[in-house]
Amino acid sequence: MITTGEFKDLVENTNIAFWKGYDKVDAIAESLYNVSKTDSLMSVHSEMEMSEYAHKKDEGGKHHKAELGQGYTVIFRQEEEGEMISVTKKMRVGDKYDEISRLVTSIGKAQHRRIELNLTHQFTFGAAGSYTNMDGDLVLCKSGDGLPYFHTAHTLTKSNKTYSNLLTNNGLTGTAEQNRTALSNAERLFVNMKNNFGQRLSIRPDTIITSDDPDIVNAVQEMLYSTVKTDGSNGTINVNAKKYEHLILPDLDTDSNGVKVPAKAGDWFLVSKADSRAIMEVAQAVQLTPPNINANSEDFDTESWSWKVNAMYSYGWLDSKFVVRSNE
Repeated sequence: MITTGEFKDLVENTNIAFWKGYDKVDAIAESLYNVSKTDSLMSVHSEMEMSEYAHKKDEGGKHHKAELGQGYTVIFRQEEEGEMISVTKKMRVGDKYDEISRLVTSIGKAQHRRIELNLTHQFTFGAAGSYTNMDGDLVLCKSGDGLPYFHTAHTLTKSNKTYSNLLTNNGLTGTAEQNRTALSNAERLFVNMKNNFGQRLSIRPDTIITSDDPDIVNAVQEMLYSTVKTDGSNGTINVNAKKYEHLILPDLDTDSNGVKVPAKAGDWFLVSKADSRAIMEVAQAVQLTPPNINANSEDFDTESWSWKVNAMYSYGWLDSKFVVRSNE
């Protein structure tokens, strides 16, 4: 039986088990976001751009005063997540150390998976503009211009020009030639990306994002790591070899409940991680709260001991100029 005298050791061991479970989930989607701490429950953000080019300065003359291009405003609000497990009296009497450890490991893993799911689904549902998450809450996936993250005519604040970051019918699981064409089409959208003044924005893509579907993973790996053209041509250099990092998001092709959707498996994204406009602000980092034997943590009716995890954070994108989406 796990007694109150052994309680301290149990809590210490479950803390280790919790973080073991948390670390089983790689922070892949999070790597695409600019993560910072905050003390505010709501934050207001606006991009600020200036001309892509400096101006002439005459001898003895004044410097040209740069004009700043205020972008659209977006608002992020903190949301709290949490999960709890209870260890029954029977589990304690039966010395179910392993079972208790597995339960605590599971909530650590579940919390990190939820964070990754939320951050990933900004990409997954970015063309729709919104979705209803597993808790029944409406989650917006819109830029400050009021349009879905992925759109063919995003507007600018200082110009009547538009930019597109959405391709259709450009999958990466076709023939080698079709795949090269699809990638070139996505790269062309980056070449035509604009700042708020309508000037070409100097952003270079560095990453391809896909789901973990074997067909698209293998197609991208073949395209990026073959030394020759992937169409059987001998001696012809593969111009896309090692051109991009390949980032695999396991939840990219899932619905709001994390269930795989085959129709989404072929969706892919060309991204500039170096110029990411994705933001994650953390008001409360992930925290495990174990039961406290000195604070009557035992439930009076059930005699269960409970462990809970909490986290509070917000996330979203300033704009969509760092990413291009395509699909099958």
